[in-house]
Amino acid sequence: VQGDGGDPIVTAGRDATLPNPAEGDPLWAGVTQPDSVRVDFPNAGHYTFSDACTLPVPVGEDDGCNDTFLPVAEAHPIINALSLAFLRLHVLGDAQDAELLAPDSGFGGDAVVRSVVGE
Repeated sequence: VQGDGGDPIVTAGRDATLPNPAEGDPLWAGVTQPDSVRVDFPNAGHYTFSDACTLPVPVGEDDGCNDTFLPVAEAHPIINALSLAFLRLHVLGDAQDAELLAPDSGFGGDAVVRSVVGE
């Protein structure tokens, strides 16, 4: 196990619970650990990152759980891929998916990747 660096931060551009201007942006601005990565989902809300939107009671309707937000079914595979790439790289030392962690790595604008290195 390497555990050699980097902090992963995932934020949502439309998060009403922890808005980027008050929470995500200041948190990212304070990150100094090399190889840290921030992934921002511009059209996601707070509950986009959980299974709360699938509950039979209304939870987070205005914070990720309605059809104006990035669908959870589209967000979760991206979150999973990026999380696995980060853990493989920083815990196992396996760079096979490291290109996913590069700024502007894609995802059709659904996710914006930023890195401490090179910003």
